Formats: sequence, structure tokens, C-alpha cells
Amino acid sequence: MSTPTSSPANQRKAGDLDPSFGSGGTVDIMEPPRPPSRLYIDAVAPVPSDSGEQYIYVACTGRHMDQSYIVRMRGNGTLDAGFGNAGYVQIPLLEPLGTVAAISGFLFLESGNVIGHGRVWGGQGFYLPAAVCITPDGSLDTSFGDQGLAIYNPPLPEDLKPETELKQEPLPSRNRQQKHSSWTPATASTRADDKLLFLAAVVDGFYDHVASFALKITPSGALDNRFGKGGFVLIEDSTVSPARLLDARDYDIDFQGGIVVAGTVRTGNEQEGLVARYDARGVLDRGFGGTGIVRIVNPSGFSTHMRGVKTSEDGKVIALAAFFTAQSLYQHPAVIKLMPAGYLDPSFNNGEPATIDLSPAIFVASGIAIDDGRRIIVGGRSVEDHAPVGPSNACVSRLMPNGILDGSFGEKGTMILEEFHECRGEEVHSGVKAMGILMKPDDVSRVASDYVFRLLG
Repeated sequence: MSTPTSSPANQRKAGDLDPSFGSGGTVDIMEPPRPPSRLYIDAVAPVPSDSGEQYIYVACTGRHMDQSYIVRMRGNGTLDAGFGNAGYVQIPLLEPLGTVAAISGFLFLESGNVIGHGRVWGGQGFYLPAAVCITPDGSLDTSFGDQGLAIYNPPLPEDLKPETELKQEPLPSRNRQQKHSSWTPATASTRADDKLLFLAAVVDGFYDHVASFALKITPSGALDNRFGKGGFVLIEDSTVSPARLLDARDYDIDFQGGIVVAGTVRTGNEQEGLVARYDARGVLDRGFGGTGIVRIVNPSGFSTHMRGVKTSEDGKVIALAAFFTAQSLYQHPAVIKLMPAGYLDPSFNNGEPATIDLSPAIFVASGIAIDDGRRIIVGGRSVEDHAPVGPSNACVSRLMPNGILDGSFGEKGTMILEEFHECRGEEVHSGVKAMGILMKPDDVSRVASDYVFRLLG
């Protein structure tokens, strides 16, 4: 399937790169001490300011994986020189280990403060959830946590703790950073009670998933002891014995304050997709599927990997799954809409999962968003000729609220951005214009470079 990156100026349509943003719809971010080296981009989040102007916050990591930054851009993609040091805030290294806090998502407070959350090497064989707080002008808020930084140590079950401690952080690499990003969801929410909720993962020194938790903290960075156990909820399928840990990928807050989480568990040689809903206290909501957990069934009988989840204003749950076939080599994205009680919505694609078929290519989807028109945006990459690996193109599809591909977007509902090899789907944001992260190999170094992008709505 071949779709142009953009249409001629007088023929631009929804799905084309937005020419009013950056350079032709994309922005790359240079590393301050090492120009012209580009920063890796780990998260992006647009947010309106009090003045009505949109700001865009971007979390970045240095090429040598030795520094991390929070960058603020204006709505047109230019750096906001009034924020931090000419648009950049460098996150201090965490002592005493001198490790880098890698930011993977943002929380925006009514005070104007911004909390970046992610992970840091904990020095005991694990990467642990961490957060940093920045003031509106780009200064470190030293009243948050310990001088602006906070590390959270979830209560791991005894059988998950390492037999030997790995004190030294493994040598960072971009491949490991990318692998780890899939285990640290960028989603976060501010609750109505002013508490802050985010989903985090504990991973080991080989960047393998250990356990997922929902964390609830106060604006000062302290754990909310009234949530779960000491501020933590272990994400697991407790409807079976023994309970199985979920590799949680995404979560959202529903209209009643419930916490909806999408994740995957291993069942023998296959993997099973689950959607769980907790109440505001962190207790499974039995009004959802009868147990608090709904299983997403792959019609082929092979593995299901959950890629994302969102909730609508009427309490429905929109989940993104990858349905695998034939020894988990090939996959197709499937969008599933559930009623508030957990059963399939009969008004969405006749009550069936809506799959996106790019034959002869396959669509490796990685994230989902809902725009202001309640349309569903799915981002990822297309791989030609049904090859499980190989050359790929960035890919974004848009579905109508009833599950039908939006024919006014791209070509028959899908835009292929051939200049780029992947769209970080977990970073595609809602709004009229989709925004997120694109990746492409550098022409000289062949190392992947990251770009913030915005599409016409």
C-alpha cells in the first residue's frame, strides 16, 4: 500500500502533516551541549495555557543516554525561550548513584506545575517508578519529593525479588530504552480529589517486565496511603488461582472515577489480553464483566497483546489489541468497544472487534487515542509483504465512533508516512489534530532519529 506523506498545498486533507507546525509538520529537538546531535524523544503532551495558547511538553534523552530533559514548545513547534534555559530543563542526576531519570509521561496540575513521571535505576536490580516536578517557568520545584525528585519502591512479592543484587546500572542503549518504553506507559491522570494517578512498571536490569502497579500520590509527591496498599495497586488477574501478573500497557479514568487498565498475561505458550476496572480505592469493580476483568478473545485462538485503552464520556471502554496468527509471527490490530458493564457494544462494528487490514502489508499498532470528534486514532507502523520484521513505514488510521474507517482521513481511513519508519502509537494524542512521535533512520549514522509530528484534522 502506498500513500503519499502529504498532498499538494491546494489538496491537503485530514491525515496530512500539518504545514503550520515546525518544518512541514515535524520538529526535531537538538541536544544543548552537543549540537547538531538530536535528542531521543520519549513522550509528548500538548496542553493549553491560561492565556489560551497551546504548549507542548516533550520528554527527551541524550544520545549517550546520560542526560534527560523536559522541553517546552509553543503550538507552532518553536521552542519556548521563556521556559527553563531557552526552552530546556535538564533533569538532575539522582544521587548517590548518579543515574538518569527517564521521563515517559506528564501530569499537569492546576497550579501550573508539571510532573514528569518515568523510571530510574534503583540500585537493587530494578528500575523503579520515579517523578520530577517542574514549575511553570521551568525551575525544579524543591517542595516536591526530595528536592524536586521522588522515587517509589513498590511492594514486590517475595518470589519476584532477585536472588542477587545488581548494584551497577546496566550499560544504557537505545534498543533497551525502546524496549523499556513499552513497559512504562505514558498515561497519567489528575483525580478530582487533587490526587495524582499513574501507571508504572518495575523492570529488571535486562529491561524485562517484573510487575505493573497503579500509583496514587499527592501534589507534593507523597504516596496516598488510602489508595490500595500504601498507595500501590498491583495489577493482576486475581480471578484465577494462583493470581497472574498483568503486563499493563495503558489505563484511563472513566466518568465515575473508575480506573480501567489494559494488559497481557501469559497462558502456556500463548498470551491473553485482559481489561480490568478498579474503583477509585483500587478495588476490582465487579460491575465490570462480573469479576472486574474482561478477557479479549482472539477469534484465531492465538495470542492477544493489549496495546492501549481509553474510556468515553458515557462510560464505554475502547481497547486496542493485536490479534496474532500462526506462531505469533503475524498480527492485525483490533479495536474493541465495551459497554460500561463489560460486554461488547452492539452499536460498534455490529458487536465485533474492528480490525484494520492493510494487505498485503500488516499494521503493527502500538497505541490508541480518541479525538474531539469521538473518532478513534490508531498509530504504529506498516510492514510490507507480511514479514514480521523488516522495513516499515509510519502509519496512522482513524475510525468513526461506530468502528468504520473514516474515509475522509488519509487514503480510505489510513495515512502512511513513507519518510518515517514508525509512529509511536502510545504517544498519539487526541484533539482535532493528532500529535505524537515519529521515528526514521538518520541518513548518515543510520541511528533512529525522533520527531514530534502533527497531522491535519
